[in-house]
Formats: sequence, structure tokens, C-alpha cells
Amino acid sequence: MKNRSYPRHFPLVIAGLAGAFLIGIPALRADLANGQPAQSVLGKPNFTNTTANAPTATQVNNPVGIAIDAVTKKLFVADRGNHRVLRFATAASYATGAAAEAVFGQADFVSGSANRGGSVARNTLDGPRAVHVDAAGRLWVADSSNNRVLRFDGASSKASGVDADAVLGQPNFISGLPFLSQSSMNLPLAVATDAGGNLYVAENLNNRVLVFNNAAAKGNGANADRVLGQATFGTNSAGTSTTKLFFPGGVAIDAEAGRLKRREDRK
Repeated sequence: MKNRSYPRHFPLVIAGLAGAFLIGIPALRADLANGQPAQSVLGKPNFTNTTANAPTATQVNNPVGIAIDAVTKKLFVADRGNHRVLRFATAASYATGAAAEAVFGQADFVSGSANRGGSVARNTLDGPRAVHVDAAGRLWVADSSNNRVLRFDGASSKASGVDADAVLGQPNFISGLPFLSQSSMNLPLAVATDAGGNLYVAENLNNRVLVFNNAAAKGNGANADRVLGQATFGTNSAGTSTTKLFFPGGVAIDAEAGRLKRREDRK
């Protein structure tokens, strides 16, 4: 068995309908006790408030995805109900009710309409479901209802309301319709990258996972390189065999072996 060392405590952040809860976990994962109390809550002023308030820098509405930049330790939250992604400072700053330091998908912290109340664009979001930060600090956002994945380079230092750097799943930044092809998407719900920079997208309504090799080097609307859960890029039937998927809703990469894990989540 391989010996491992862990910091004395590390943060576990859990996103729920009410907010994001921070739990300090002792050095060994097995020491996480039943009923372990959370240390703080983000997105609400306290642990008992569950009201879906109007958007602010301290309020969230139906957060469904979280990611931490391994280098900067900043936290990104997919605030689905407010059609935005919030960025919080490092774990040391995760005090209850702390304000986010930046917002993506909206012009400011008090706006929360889908696509900023207009059409899909380079700086808008509609119901984002998942976020992922790769080893190079790029933020990947499953912009689910716009049927695309957006990439924000150097996301830990970007200002609020900035444009995305690239888009996959759509030919450009102003289209958002669902399709079935090698370059299109239909309700992407999860994103993940591996050590080689390959991007995996769980595409719920096309019953497949798309793989984009060296994704950061691809142009807007680029074709996927591989498909899992379907025999070809032109099929999307659901199934429960060794080669099929049934409404996939999540993906994760085994960091040591590079194995792909996925969750099935019918919507």
C-alpha cells in the first residue's frame, strides 16, 4: 500500500440548493465523523437561511457545481439560478456569508437574468451546471441551457463580466441551440480534464460523453475526437449496456490511473 501524507486539515466544499458549505476535514479522510459540523457557509448569511434571494455578492440561488483552483486555492461556484459563476477568494477567507470577489456570466453582482436578459453571447450564461479548473488555471463551464462549454483562461485573476476565451459545442458565441453532431451538444451537465489536457463532457440529452483531445488548443466549435456511450457521433439512444449511457450527469477523472468515471442522471 502506498503511504500518503495529507495536510492537517483541508476544505471540503459541498454545494446544495441553499448554498456552499465548508467543512474542515482532519488529516485522514476516515476521521471525518458522522454529523461533522460545517465550519462556514457561502451564499447565505447563516446556516438557517434557505431563501432564494435576489442576486448579490453574498447570495446564491441553486448552486450546483463547485471547483477549486489547485494553485490559487480560489473557489468557483456555478450559481445556476442566477445564471452566473462566482469566484471566492482562498479557503482562508471562507467566512460565513463572505462576498464573492468576481462574477462570470453577468455584468455585476446584482444581475441574474439568463443571458443577461438578452441573447446568448460571449459573456453570458444560461443555467450553468458545472465548473472545472484545469492544471493550467483555465475555468471550464458547462453552460447547460446554452448547450455549450465555455473556457476562461487565467480565471483566478480575471475581472467580473469578462468574455469567454473559447467555446465548444457551438460554432460561435452567439448560437445556443441543441444538436447532435461531432461538434454540437445537448444539455452538457459536467466537465472534467485529465493530466494531458483532454476535456470530457457529460452530454445528458445525447446520452454520451464527448472527449476533446488537448482541448485548450482547439478553436471555437471544434469537433470532438472521441465519443463514449454511443457507437458514432450521429447516434444518441439511451441504453444500459457496456457500450451505452443513460442520461449521464457527471464525470470525474482518476488522477492516478487516468480512468474516466461518470454519473448517470436523468433530467
